[in-house]
Amino acid sequence: MNTITLTPEIYNDVKAYAVEKHQSVDEFVIALIRTALPKAVNKRKGYKMKKTEELSPILQEILNMPKIGKLDADDINGDKAREEYLKEKLGL
Repeated sequence: MNTITLTPEIYNDVKAYAVEKHQSVDEFVIALIRTALPKAVNKRKGYKMKKTEELSPILQEILNMPKIGKLDADDINGDKAREEYLKEKLGL
């Protein structure tokens, strides 16, 4: 394990902020360092799903589609139901 030395003033500020955010000082400092690292280093963490609000309007609409009726036994993922919904909505 490595150690980072902070002045007492900085440490107290970080500790107060971390407590406010319900985190330990260690968790806060790690999160801060990770956000400051270049994206290439952060890519090792894997894919991060965007929030629904960050998606394009059409994807938001698809995600918020109402469930229509009962799914067929052979339509496990709802693909047929989705296709029917879109056909009806777009008039195809």
